[in-house]
Amino acid sequence: MKFFISLLLAITLLCGSVYSQGVTVGVLDFKISSSEDHLDYLADGIPEMLITDLTFQSGITVVERDRLAEIMAEQGLSISGAVDNEQAAEIGKLLGVDVMILGSLSQVREQIRLDSHLVKVETGSVYEGRKVRGVGEANIFDLVDRLSEEIVVSL
Repeated sequence: MKFFISLLLAITLLCGSVYSQGVTVGVLDFKISSSEDHLDYLADGIPEMLITDLTFQSGITVVERDRLAEIMAEQGLSISGAVDNEQAAEIGKLLGVDVMILGSLSQVREQIRLDSHLVKVETGSVYEGRKVRGVGEANIFDLVDRLSEEIVVSL
């Protein structure tokens, strides 16, 4: 039993998050790479679902998308436009967040893949990337749930 407790403590310490005191994040729109125009609504739908999932996690504060849109408008950027890591970091600094989450949805026939990049605002570099894959648009909710779980592990 003592060994089990020690092992559990060691795993907890090794798998601790980058931000042990809590983290504030911003989530940008996802880039949609698909020949199917009807998926375009997911560019802001996926971030909305991620925000909802992330707000249920203790230690994670998520900046509202209205505030994000306001900052991006001030910078002459569209919330739905392509943003690189450096721009994400600058926006993150203005928002006062620790991490910006960027992502994409790619579809080839029935295969769907969601990718996310976590950009450390302090450095402007991607410190973690996460992906999930599935089959069919009907599974998009499950894919987003799985991606949010992956992101929580990374934070």
